[in-house]
Amino acid sequence: MSLLGIPKLKRRLSINTLTETLDDQELQCRSLTRRLNKVEEQLKDVHAKVISKGKQYDDLEILIQEAGQIIEETRKKIEENYQMVIRAKADEDKLNANGGRDVVSLENKKLCDKIDNSMEELRKFRIEFHDNLKQIKTRLAKYEYYNEQRSSTNSEMSKEDFQNENYETAKVDI
Repeated sequence: MSLLGIPKLKRRLSINTLTETLDDQELQCRSLTRRLNKVEEQLKDVHAKVISKGKQYDDLEILIQEAGQIIEETRKKIEENYQMVIRAKADEDKLNANGGRDVVSLENKKLCDKIDNSMEELRKFRIEFHDNLKQIKTRLAKYEYYNEQRSSTNSEMSKEDFQNENYETAKVDI
């Protein structure tokens, strides 16, 4: 699907690229960390709720473990990108000390390329981040759904077992 003839992926990559600064990207890294922390809290809340009900299933715990691994990997990548943005800001300071982007020199060109590459890497990572969030939320939803299915199935079976047990005791009493 495209909008105005621009493929979706390229459109996602080019959001605010003309006006985005390194300060904006630093704020975005912090924002991504906060969003990841919120999702991690949701995961912990659902897991704690299931454990408190005593209806925890070992085979469904794999979903929680996978989501936790994705969270940890994403957190590491956020930190790497944050450090990359900090290095790019230092390079930008060096570039400004050398006279800015307008001064033509080999060192300035290298600094400009490093800054532009780091900014592009963070833009690409934001897409990956949103895909990771979808994966985490999908696993969380599966965990909740299958846990509810199993607990309702087990409660129905326990009701049937209870009714059969009452029927058998009724026979014995007669």
